[in-house]
Amino acid sequence: MYGIDKHTRKNNDSMKDILLSPNKNLHKITGFHGVLATLWRVILKDRDIRPEKFSRLLDYCIRTQSDRLFPRADRSSLKGNIMKEMAKPKLTWRSIMKGILIMRIRRFKITFSAEYCDQPGVFIDHVVSVDLSPFYNPDNVFDRIYEDDRVETNDEMITRLSEQISSIVRAHEAVPETKQSEEQQKDNPHE
Repeated sequence: MYGIDKHTRKNNDSMKDILLSPNKNLHKITGFHGVLATLWRVILKDRDIRPEKFSRLLDYCIRTQSDRLFPRADRSSLKGNIMKEMAKPKLTWRSIMKGILIMRIRRFKITFSAEYCDQPGVFIDHVVSVDLSPFYNPDNVFDRIYEDDRVETNDEMITRLSEQISSIVRAHEAVPETKQSEEQQKDNPHE
């Protein structure tokens, strides 16, 4: 195979192996390149996703979007490619966004707790909330994404979502500090 050495191929689990493992083989992910893969596997572990459930979620995702994107013959190869991609020990932001769509996550919050060198022992939380609910319909996840006649590829959709997330981050950065602290108190009433 081009671009993948034999050693890397041997260390990759199949998605089925990951889903069958009670801890989703988290111990096999190391280094900063594996942060998103670790996050993906933590989601699978916390939701107790087994092969049957993942297969149903993936089938639904492919079925609801593939009528406009892929002929029936391509569905099985698409499923196999996604399974391989999501089992890698290094995931990209695009890959994790595919996982978020497969898992039908409506909203999520990214919290980055940081300890800075100039403030040892003090952790500061940086939070970004993302609302994907405008893209979801309880009956068809991809209705809003594919509502026009033009076929939008997965890469285009993920690029668009990434741009929306960036605009949310920029808007969050523009909120005055006092308003941010009020919002954080609402989000964390126990503090």
